[in-house]
Amino acid sequence: MIALSILICSLESRREMRKAMLFGLVASIGECENEIIEYENCEVEKFTSKDVEIIICTDNKQMSVGEKRNLLVRQSIGKYLSCIDDDDKIESIYKRELIEAINISLADVITFVVSVSLDSAPPKLCFYSKDYVKDYNDSNSYYRLPNHLMCVKRKLAIQVPFKEVNFGEDTDYAERLKPLLQSEYNIVKVLYHYVFNSKTTETQRK
Repeated sequence: MIALSILICSLESRREMRKAMLFGLVASIGECENEIIEYENCEVEKFTSKDVEIIICTDNKQMSVGEKRNLLVRQSIGKYLSCIDDDDKIESIYKRELIEAINISLADVITFVVSVSLDSAPPKLCFYSKDYVKDYNDSNSYYRLPNHLMCVKRKLAIQVPFKEVNFGEDTDYAERLKPLLQSEYNIVKVLYHYVFNSKTTETQRK
């Protein structure tokens, strides 16, 4: 049974960036099968091993980010889902830590620490929990409701489809997911590096 579906929204213009990120991720899941599915406005590529699948949706800006995320969720068969943005970075232990947590936990959501880099500012840590009332910041850190970056049971995630927009779909998803989350398993490690560049971002523009 597939334990984890890793979902990646991508753009054709980021092909080389995506290749670099995927190289280590695909290597970490071991021997896998590869499949490509052609749609009218995008291409979906799957890498599948015994317990993990990686699904990438690539297009030429014909679909909104929310629409692509929903397509990936529908294509997934994992017990849990997590998303990676193609311009971010993950730790080499990302897959291993999530699979270990899935195997020992029945939690609705598995959370972990994210390092956030905004333009040239020094990175800050972002902590996630279902117990936060809302997203907030202090002078040193960020605190967020579990969003698309966290590892969520598919049966819950599929109940709160993303808005088909290019901005704010992740926050909206987190707010609607929160009431469904009854349990949480926290990995007290940085597994993900969110890298924001205001000059190159494709989604953080209204």
